[in-house]
Amino acid sequence: MKTIHSTSDFEAVLRAERAIVLIDFAWSAEAAESRQAIERWEKELESQPEKRDWAIYRLAPDGFPDTWKWVGTQVVGLDSTQSGAGTVLWLKAGMVVGRAPNADGLGSKGLARLTREYFHWPGSEPGEDELSVCDPELLKILCCPETHQELKPATGAVVQKLNQSFVVGTLQSRNGQLVREKMEGGLVRADGKFLYPIRHNIPILLVDDAIPLAGI
Repeated sequence: MKTIHSTSDFEAVLRAERAIVLIDFAWSAEAAESRQAIERWEKELESQPEKRDWAIYRLAPDGFPDTWKWVGTQVVGLDSTQSGAGTVLWLKAGMVVGRAPNADGLGSKGLARLTREYFHWPGSEPGEDELSVCDPELLKILCCPETHQELKPATGAVVQKLNQSFVVGTLQSRNGQLVREKMEGGLVRADGKFLYPIRHNIPILLVDDAIPLAGI
């Protein structure tokens, strides 16, 4: 586990394509348990052949007060009585795509399962970093409800860019309405003009909910 030693280290983590961050506090027993669980998992990972394109980082906000705002916005449920100590965050290009309140209860198997879910690791994705969040057999029979063109999984880069627009409140669906929920993936129409979002592993094949891809 790499320790974040400076603000520049923290900013580098937010720029990383994929990263796992532990919110750690020296005074917290929960954080210590979470840290120990991650360290055990890391030892197991060392014996596995799969290459990783992500790293695990330890962030101690007490040492970097300027990170408190970020911690407060990223740890769900954080308020004046909660420190978020021991919380584990999965990040893609600085955006939180998954979180767990503590690693100790998950154990190595749980941490690996969530990492596969959030990062699609090990590399089992189709080409061009397509997101396999839709059953391949189901995908064979799905088509655009408007034109009946074929659909294919969106690349991770496209989904990430759309979700970033969602976070800042600028992502709109085809009918001009603001998108109200982040997507796990998407299905792109064959002509590349629209994406149908996938949420909770369910493709949303509604014409009005399609997202225009012009300029993406």
